[in-house]
Amino acid sequence: MRLLKLFIISLLVPASIFLTALTSFAGIYNYMEVVVGEKAAGMGGAFTAVADDATATYYNPAGIIHIPFNSMSASANAMTFKTRKGKFFLSNKEELTSFDFIPNFWGVTASTSVGKIGLSIVVPESDNFELHEKYSNISLLGFDWNTARDDIIFESDTYMVGPSYAFSVLPGLSGGVSLYFIYNAFTEDGYNYWDTDYTDVSDGKNYSLLWENSAKKNGTGMGVTGKIGFLYKSDGWLRIGAVFRPPSQISEEVKVSQVVYLSEISDDMTVVKNFMRGNAEGTVSYARKLPFTTTVGIAVLPSERTTISLDVSYFGPVEYKEKTITLDENLDQVEAQRDVVLNEVINGSLGIEYMLTPRIPLRAGLFTDISAAPEVLNVNAAQPTHIDKYGLTLSSGYMQSNSTVTAGIKYGIGRGYGTAPDYSTDDISFTFRKEKYLQTDISVFVSGTYMF
Repeated sequence: MRLLKLFIISLLVPASIFLTALTSFAGIYNYMEVVVGEKAAGMGGAFTAVADDATATYYNPAGIIHIPFNSMSASANAMTFKTRKGKFFLSNKEELTSFDFIPNFWGVTASTSVGKIGLSIVVPESDNFELHEKYSNISLLGFDWNTARDDIIFESDTYMVGPSYAFSVLPGLSGGVSLYFIYNAFTEDGYNYWDTDYTDVSDGKNYSLLWENSAKKNGTGMGVTGKIGFLYKSDGWLRIGAVFRPPSQISEEVKVSQVVYLSEISDDMTVVKNFMRGNAEGTVSYARKLPFTTTVGIAVLPSERTTISLDVSYFGPVEYKEKTITLDENLDQVEAQRDVVLNEVINGSLGIEYMLTPRIPLRAGLFTDISAAPEVLNVNAAQPTHIDKYGLTLSSGYMQSNSTVTAGIKYGIGRGYGTAPDYSTDDISFTFRKEKYLQTDISVFVSGTYMF
């Protein structure tokens, strides 16, 4: 029986921890998963001190007071493709992929007698990661396995909708505020299947050993957050902006289900060595916290055709507990939780816009997306993946007197570490090993604005 328990632990526990850790793909550790907007997207997100179109409702609400017309803007990532390469289960060549189409911004601004108002819908995060791996004739944990299969699907979307208001404080200085209702939804679906045949020398019979694990989570969350912004525009070449987001939280409710099946039966069905089945099902609730954030931006206009902008963002530390339901080594249902720790992070972005002609802009940007996950240690423990990303954006378009259209591309590359179960030993046991990961992000985006 002790041998059987060790065998179950060696398979069940790593799979359960991996499914729990998948939440890191929802972007909770990286803050630049999506570059929102039209002009801002082409300038790498360096828009706090520029803030001169409808996306100012998201980047710096103080900026909408300076928009000379009422406007409506929409933008979308026409295609987003992400790959994360490394070892997640058995091979160093496994690959998580995400392919998605998302609208990421819609907003309107309008003038009133007491300032400017706006309304925007923002999708700052969207992922659809998948991993499908199948192995044949491998030796692990003291057995020669005919088949080993791992399938992972992770989908996550976050939506923000809310009003904005901006007003003049002093000549050249404006203030603004945006209030957002947040809604997020995610699904984690994992499936593991291992089977083998062997001959027991003690009785001469042929046996089939099969282990199957299926786990699924469906979660939704709701919360409220906001941004307070200030923008100073001199009569000449200088603009300075600052934005603050207070700490906030999202109330998560997650439905969990898991089924584990283990059988060890002779081929002639006369001997049943082991037959176990476990089932876990229920709902858990917890609060996911968002950190205090502040961004300071500066923009200079060395000529009528050129704008250069720089943003520096600080994200504060956060800690909370994420809950789940799973099965223990006896295949009994238990509630479990993990500590989620986000370290403080500083990120930056640099952008430039050059008007090739009065109607054709060229934009480029650079940005960092340093992970807030703790550094991965070389110890025998499952740890969140830490990937630091760096990227660039390019865009161009066509501007008329009352409308614009823009298309561009975002390219990002990230390197970092995570952990994966190590099944290389012949003993029925497991350890976690530090693994290197490489991620590539490519997004094609299109945008348009109409002024009325």
